Amino acid sequence: MPRFFKNKDLLLTGLASLVPAVCQLFFMRYVSYNIPLDLYGKYVLLLIFVSGCNLIGMTLVQSSAVRFYHEAQDKSQFIGEQVALVILFSCLFLPLFILYFVMNDDYSFLIGAMLFCYFLFYNVLLLAKSMVLQALKRGVYLLFIIAETFSNLILPILIFQIWPTIEGLVFAISAGVSSSSVLIFLFSKKINFSLLKIKYSNLNKYFIYSYPFVLSSMGSWTISFSDRYFIDWLISPSAVGVYSLLSQFGGAMFIIGGFISLYINPILLSEFTVNKNKTIQKYKQYSFIILILLIITSFLAVNLPDFMYTLLLSENVIFKDGNFAVMSTILLAITILIFANYISNYFILLKKTKALVPIWFFAAILNIAGNFFLIPIYGLYGAALSTLIAYTTVFLLFLGYVLITERNTKAENVHV
Repeated sequence: MPRFFKNKDLLLTGLASLVPAVCQLFFMRYVSYNIPLDLYGKYVLLLIFVSGCNLIGMTLVQSSAVRFYHEAQDKSQFIGEQVALVILFSCLFLPLFILYFVMNDDYSFLIGAMLFCYFLFYNVLLLAKSMVLQALKRGVYLLFIIAETFSNLILPILIFQIWPTIEGLVFAISAGVSSSSVLIFLFSKKINFSLLKIKYSNLNKYFIYSYPFVLSSMGSWTISFSDRYFIDWLISPSAVGVYSLLSQFGGAMFIIGGFISLYINPILLSEFTVNKNKTIQKYKQYSFIILILLIITSFLAVNLPDFMYTLLLSENVIFKDGNFAVMSTILLAITILIFANYISNYFILLKKTKALVPIWFFAAILNIAGNFFLIPIYGLYGAALSTLIAYTTVFLLFLGYVLITERNTKAENVHV
């Protein structure tokens, strides 16, 4: 029997990466053939707004929760405190949600209320996933992935059949994620959370550790999603829908990225505390394997027979107005991002995460400038090109930092 199927953790990790990717492709096909692109474009803009709020609010809690989970003596009490922090930080974003929907005439108050409900409970679900993964309960983690995937990708399709509006799509994700979060805590009887149980003296420790991740995530979000707002402003909501579908096809590469983050990264982090030099060597070996895998996969992805693309996207989306070149450029950009994210493990292992912040912000500024100047000239291809330039910049700066640090380390060892 192949080693992959004998290794239970490897198999569960593979499924946790594969299941959402397959469902994403199914969802992409349904949208391409059944949902008006202008409606879908407006729906995407809502999700991007939530994603931005999530990165700012949740990264602070989630990164510190992962960092200090193993140091907590009472794990249930610690998780309860983190849940309370998630709810507290989520509620702090309520005024921003109100302002966003007051100033935006395209969406109703009902959509705003449902979307905030989704934001709150999705944050809780993300924290639960992180804690389960830290406890190495990969089977339970897979169940959480299935619940999240059903809520975000399958339920919207089912609800849209009977409620074919943007309200129907938002209701679906809100109802799905809310029910999943409630079920989690019904089965987690040992976890009690209350704002009164938060150790506010720990907030400073959490913030000092997490703020580089928060700032880096803001830069990453800017590169990944700000182009949709430029497209909406400079072209149209339907163009946002087209570009998002093309991005989702390129995003299939995240099957590899998900496997790296769920299986390889935890191995590196756990072994680094035991043998630093051996882990760095393993990190370099994995780098070569991942690079070859990404090159082969991306090459195959842009050289499929035409009928395979139209199985997932309508011809008006994938082959109209040079959109195939847009998709190929996005796919290349995502491939570079995945490898850059793997390289960033070096910063985490050596506790140099503060160095990530200026790199991401510099690339984000390049991306904003690129969107502003390139989209009016090249349309959707300009947005894809801007993303490619930004991610390539991140990759080169990450790689340069690692090479310089390694060279300096070898020089110090020689002198010693």
